[in-house]
Amino acid sequence: EQRTGLYPSPLDASARHGSAHARFLAWKLDALLRAFDMPADTRTTITPSLGDAHPLEDRAIPWHYQVLDQQPIQVAWNFRRASRRGEGENLGYRSAAWATSAKARDPLAFAISGHDFFRIEGHLGRQVEAVADEIRRAITEHNLPIQVHQVLLHNDRRLIKRRPPIRYTPLHSLHYLLRQDVSYRLEESQTFGARYAGDISAAVGTGQVPGVADSGASVITTANNALSAITQVQASARTVLGQTSHSGYKAQLATGGVAWKTNYATALESVGNTRASLGHVSRPDFVSPYDSLLHSNTPHWIDWLDDLIQADDERADDKLLFARFVQDHPGIDHLGGAWRGGTFVLVYDDGGRVVADFTLPYPAAEAEAPEPVQPPLTRPPYRPPVVVTGGIRVLRPLELKVSDRVLLERQSFQFDLEKQTANIQGLVQGAFVPSNVVPTKTRIIPGLTGDGFLDFQADRMLGQRELVKDLQDKDAKGQQVLDDPDRAATGVPYQQVYSNALQRKELKRA
Repeated sequence: EQRTGLYPSPLDASARHGSAHARFLAWKLDALLRAFDMPADTRTTITPSLGDAHPLEDRAIPWHYQVLDQQPIQVAWNFRRASRRGEGENLGYRSAAWATSAKARDPLAFAISGHDFFRIEGHLGRQVEAVADEIRRAITEHNLPIQVHQVLLHNDRRLIKRRPPIRYTPLHSLHYLLRQDVSYRLEESQTFGARYAGDISAAVGTGQVPGVADSGASVITTANNALSAITQVQASARTVLGQTSHSGYKAQLATGGVAWKTNYATALESVGNTRASLGHVSRPDFVSPYDSLLHSNTPHWIDWLDDLIQADDERADDKLLFARFVQDHPGIDHLGGAWRGGTFVLVYDDGGRVVADFTLPYPAAEAEAPEPVQPPLTRPPYRPPVVVTGGIRVLRPLELKVSDRVLLERQSFQFDLEKQTANIQGLVQGAFVPSNVVPTKTRIIPGLTGDGFLDFQADRMLGQRELVKDLQDKDAKGQQVLDDPDRAATGVPYQQVYSNALQRKELKRA
């Protein structure tokens, strides 16, 4: 009469429950051993689960357990659910085979705030690119708080299969800025070259400058050659430098766009030859677009930035190698999934096949941000047209200016010389006419020629004429040529006597 008939005694109930749980665990161990198998599934699945702090039966069932008819793994997994016939609520890789609820069939479609770990399975042996894309797509579709990262199990960065399309840095923005600067300089040089070639052609047509340079080349052809070279490099560089994205610029270079660099070098050579050959007919008032093009290092900066960007990419690629990744993240662990807020790391071999996976409890994946498209840069209104089209003026060469001046002075001197010669010839011819034509003792009117020197010479010529007239008169009478006591005593020649008489005549007149 001390026993109850319909339910176990409270003193014995806990023992019965414990023994039942123990028997269940023994049966569970046998079921796990029988169901374990390395599957060949190629379907990547993310299943909400719990971490190591929770009992195994509360976690999701891993993918390496098969569903058997005799000892179904979903029944042997959780004692509490199995005791109330709720095994269909267990989560796992193969939950579609036993699910009795919508949450068990598609757990990511429901709230996941109670799960601190996510099992990621079905990716071993597959190509890392496809696996990474599937996981990222699931993360995006279901807003999962995890990241995915992939590293190469090798030390050669050339074998890396998956890297961000572009690692955009401020260097890329600076690269775009310099490309636009070169493009604007070429446009200004083309505008200036057209104006300069027109000025040279007009100056040659008017005779302001010679048509041939010192080297023998035509100055018009030389100016047009520079303009043609600038036009050619502008045409080849417009498509390449005008790209608003760095990837577009690299794509243009890969498809033949690198020719603009060769054309740029040719243009610099042509512009330099033009400035050197036409320097004698040009004067720089300030730095012209041609001079800016010759002295600019911006194209070198573009190439140097390419080198810096490439070096940064190589350093970032080193972090995608497994040895370097483990060195940077020593807390890496294999748990078959990823922690909430953590990183799921895919490890692949040289062939790109996933051979292992690890996890980190913090974000460590390299960001794959989309490449931004740079806005078009409008030209600021700080450079007036005179700065773009001016800078060099076409002038007549210095040697031609000197030649013109010498010719002008020579013509003026020739005119004065001819005038003076005519005056002197008239005086000389008038001094030796017969005496019956020229009046005796006639004086030249002072200031007759308007030139003091000519008046002096004319007056002197008049004195000589009078002396000649006296000598002619005395010779005609048969007298002594000149009563000179010195000649009679010393026998001085006739010419000397004439000279002495002329000097005395001059002294008397003075």
